[in-house]
Amino acid sequence: VSGNLPVCYGSSTTLTASGASSYSWSPSTGLNTTTGATISSHPTTLNPITYIVTGTNTCGGFTATATVIPGTPAFTYTVANALCSGGTGSITFNSTGGNTPYTYKVTNIQTNAVTTSTSNVISGLATTYQYRMQVIDVLGCTSPTSATILSYPSTLAFSVSKTNISCIGGNNGSLTYS
Repeated sequence: VSGNLPVCYGSSTTLTASGASSYSWSPSTGLNTTTGATISSHPTTLNPITYIVTGTNTCGGFTATATVIPGTPAFTYTVANALCSGGTGSITFNSTGGNTPYTYKVTNIQTNAVTTSTSNVISGLATTYQYRMQVIDVLGCTSPTSATILSYPSTLAFSVSKTNISCIGGNNGSLTYS
């Protein structure tokens, strides 16, 4: 049995058996047909599916299996905002599912600038922008997207009050910050 067995969830793959004159495939879950040398599997769950093909001809028969492994990457993320105005932030991805290795994609929604990386940390991102994030696995399967806004802390504001010394050389003056 041959075919592209890891497959993106929601897409299909073709499985082909050879060496017999008739073929029967089971279970029927996700199959376009249960007979014939070539069938199409369209997985409807994220769980692996093992198909059994039984081939028969005038000399007897055989049984073979093929396991289709559907996958879609998923991720969570953390944001490190800029420490001050004008600084940059970063997004750290934690990915699961799909087929490794992953590519990480961050798109600035306002400017359409795209940053991709094989590292799960994308840094140097300008603050006050909204970013769309996505993970792409080695098969090209894509995760659902998520969006976040990077920010920086508000401007630090303070006031100073002073109390002058009472005479030259004195030490009774003070500064108070609030």
